Amino acid sequence: MKSSDSTLTRILFLTVVWHLHQSFQTEKSKGVGNAKNGNAYLSWAFTELANLVVRFNPEAKRYYDRLFNRSRLRVKAIRSLAAKMARAIFMMLKHGETFDLKRCFGC
Repeated sequence: MKSSDSTLTRILFLTVVWHLHQSFQTEKSKGVGNAKNGNAYLSWAFTELANLVVRFNPEAKRYYDRLFNRSRLRVKAIRSLAAKMARAIFMMLKHGETFDLKRCFGC
């Protein structure tokens, strides 16, 4: 990764990082801990992107429907889709490729 685009890719990566709080000695879980993780503005932007992609792309709509049927929570499905889009954009920037929506959803 080049130093010129490393800051942007780190910021994009921070929107999708998941942490698990564990005690080092006992290895007991201490809760979810992902409520304030990442950049709130980028999280909002990726959520809006996910809403638009679901509305206008049939492959993304199928993926969203599968997530929605699993959890029955619209917000959870949209946020999962937003995290998937953020990971895809992060890898696109890391490798210097153009974004391909079909590759993102495996069509």
